[in-house]
Amino acid sequence: MVFPRAARKNHTQKETTTLPKAQYANCVSPKNVNDEEEILVMPKLFWSIVIVSLAIWIAMLQRRLHAAQMRGDMYRDISTRLDRRVVELTQPRQ
Repeated sequence: MVFPRAARKNHTQKETTTLPKAQYANCVSPKNVNDEEEILVMPKLFWSIVIVSLAIWIAMLQRRLHAAQMRGDMYRDISTRLDRRVVELTQPRQ
């Protein structure tokens, strides 16, 4: 006896059970999330991660810039002192 295709069990498909609406409302699984909500949540999550990452990156760059400016000031001060010292040493003594 040959069964029609619709009646045959496909071994690749999982059997699904249906729950009453009261139990179905309490289930938390990706199957229960509306597709529209999932589509809206993912871009918000992505862009919030991007914004937080950019904020951290900008803060790090500002710290590096401040450190470089402080080093530059330090080298400028040292250079000025050394120039004064060289001028004092090269002037003829009276």
